[in-house]
Amino acid sequence: MKKRICIVMFYTAVIFLSGCIQPSLKPLFNEDEMFVDPNLFGVWKAVDSNETWEFKNAEEAGIYELVITDKKGKQGAFAAALGELEGELFLNIFPGQFNEEKNDYYNELVVGMHTCIWVKQIEPCLQMAIMDTGRVEEIIEKDANAVAHIEIGDDRIALAADTNDLQDFVIEYGIEADDVNSIFENLSEFTKVQN
Repeated sequence: MKKRICIVMFYTAVIFLSGCIQPSLKPLFNEDEMFVDPNLFGVWKAVDSNETWEFKNAEEAGIYELVITDKKGKQGAFAAALGELEGELFLNIFPGQFNEEKNDYYNELVVGMHTCIWVKQIEPCLQMAIMDTGRVEEIIEKDANAVAHIEIGDDRIALAADTNDLQDFVIEYGIEADDVNSIFENLSEFTKVQN
């Protein structure tokens, strides 16, 4: 069964993914648009590395606990929930636990960011494509009003659109765009190694 999911991630998750990913200040979904589908529960391992994504049931209704372990064994904790756009499933991921070894000043300054990863299918393997910073920047260079954004240093931008405008942007430049012009690229494949 093919399902499409867009994963919106905390910006520091960039260390877990190859390539540059596009940060966003706002989530892709409002709280009342989020739900859980048990098909994602379990541990998913990247086909070409030992990176894993573990989806567990959280105590809060409608939310997953997500632990991403990168190729070097470093972990990041996130909260995640499904939503739907244009009949397609998307997964909103946002900050979970902060590293307790950091001091209070550090933790107070950490800003939760999101990014979007499109999961092309869940079964028989999980296939995901990240939202690419370069492609988003090309769109903004052609039309500065395509989506609200801010500069975040090092010549990078973060999307600053509200949730509804962000959904419109993902639909227009992701779902409805052809493969050449889509803001999603770099397909990664994961197999379920544990339920």
